[in-house]
Amino acid sequence: MVINSQVGGLQAKLAVVGVPDCGKRQILQDWSTRQGQGEIFHELVSEVSVFRAPFLWKELPRPGWTMLLEAFTTDGEIPYSAVQEMLLDDVDGIVFVAPVDSSRAVMIRESLVGLGQVLARHRQHLGEIPLVMHYHQAEKMPDFDPKSLDDFLGVPQGSVPTVVTRSDDGSPLTASLAILLQKLMNQAESSISVEEQAS
Repeated sequence: MVINSQVGGLQAKLAVVGVPDCGKRQILQDWSTRQGQGEIFHELVSEVSVFRAPFLWKELPRPGWTMLLEAFTTDGEIPYSAVQEMLLDDVDGIVFVAPVDSSRAVMIRESLVGLGQVLARHRQHLGEIPLVMHYHQAEKMPDFDPKSLDDFLGVPQGSVPTVVTRSDDGSPLTASLAILLQKLMNQAESSISVEEQAS
């Protein structure tokens, strides 16, 4: 996160990651439609579709400030890790999207382990970066209990915020964004306060 107290500006980068075909682009589009500029930008990076949504909020994280946030995701299979490395380089918050699909449970766990490995290469750790587990496509399993997937993935109960959404009813998918935004504002406010006390 980049904080410029002189002009009252904050910049942050989010990554929406997870297994292929789990609704990452749908989530990013819903974020942009409801909280951003309404469109997402697409480009091919070594034949991988990368999507970017910019957000600009005024009066955040405090009155007189502006927060510029960019969120990135990919579509489909990623044949190698270079694009994932690019998305996670200097990331300030992560949404890990997992489909509610028991047949893909092992793939989801491997993807979460891979996320930790990529972050480690950037000298970052899952426990240190704002993270939300976004369990999507819940219509596939009406009796889904998010605790069961938390346990399978090795996520200690209550340690990471969890969001459960459906992909078929048009309900908002922005809860994961709201959680990350609040975490970023809390971090920024702490940093700004420390800077003000030092000056």
